[in-house]
Amino acid sequence: IAVPSVQEVKQELLSLADETKRGTTASSDQKRRMSQLADELTSAAPVSTKSMLTGTWNLAYTTEKEVLSLIGDPGVDVYQKVDVEQGTLGNSIAFTDGKRFDVAGKIDTKARSGANDEAPYGLRSDFAFTGASLKVPPLQLPLPPFGAGWFVSTYLDENLRVNRDSRGDLAIYVRAPA
Repeated sequence: IAVPSVQEVKQELLSLADETKRGTTASSDQKRRMSQLADELTSAAPVSTKSMLTGTWNLAYTTEKEVLSLIGDPGVDVYQKVDVEQGTLGNSIAFTDGKRFDVAGKIDTKARSGANDEAPYGLRSDFAFTGASLKVPPLQLPLPPFGAGWFVSTYLDENLRVNRDSRGDLAIYVRAPA
């Protein structure tokens, strides 16, 4: 039996992410398969550098319940902006009717071996949210920031990012076109 190539695994992962509508309709079997595919990629991960995290990343799939509850409409844009040099992180959910939810934070990224650590091997990013807002045109309402934790990019190449986080969630991101 031939071992699938990294490209084949990536294609299956992204196809399943699309089929499950970013995770919103994923069955237990589909969630299990997504996790297996993520682990397969992790075992073949290229060497990553912190600077590779910098950019805008569109959410392709997640198991995070809070996000899943907001993104049922396929027209909703969900993305994350990371700037490792500036130490900033932003999560955004832009709804089709002009409403949006944004969270800003600070991020500190470092390589981790995974040995003697609760986090898996990869680039570990510790984060703390520092602000949030909800835009309901014409109003923009500031909200108190809530949350801190870490995520590890267990697979990272020029176009795809696989994260595991401090709450056990899996997230798959695709780099946004420049």
